[in-house]
Amino acid sequence: MSSTSPQRDPFPWLSPQVKWRPGKLIVLLVVLLFVSPSFRTEIRWLIVGFTYRNRALAAPAASGELHHTEWNSSGLAGNETIVYLVNDPDDKLAEYSAKSGPTRSTSLPCEVPDITRLRRSWYLVTFYTQSSWDDCEGAPATNLGSMSTAPHL
Repeated sequence: MSSTSPQRDPFPWLSPQVKWRPGKLIVLLVVLLFVSPSFRTEIRWLIVGFTYRNRALAAPAASGELHHTEWNSSGLAGNETIVYLVNDPDDKLAEYSAKSGPTRSTSLPCEVPDITRLRRSWYLVTFYTQSSWDDCEGAPATNLGSMSTAPHL
């Protein structure tokens, strides 16, 4: 007489018998979105990235300027930090995205603290607090050569 033991479900929480209450779903969503900023950015890129890409490409860019649009801003009492979604068809920002610390590039209007590559030719560029694409503090990058990295403060 052969006996077979029932197979154990490796993912019991995906079983149709498990009841997902709204509270559990909300907690799961909050945990997933706040686990890491890169995870949140990736989800946002997948869900609404096409809207931002279209907006960036539709915005007029001056000669030699990259197409960009505001991706995110955060801060309180007028001290906003703005992150732009930037399209760089030549992928010149790729070398800067691998570096840490403040960076100046001829492709950008001023020094920025962070450049993150999302996909080929698409980048998130974080500007310093109280500065923006059109209102940079300090010297423009075009006067400084192709790249200069400022010391960490």
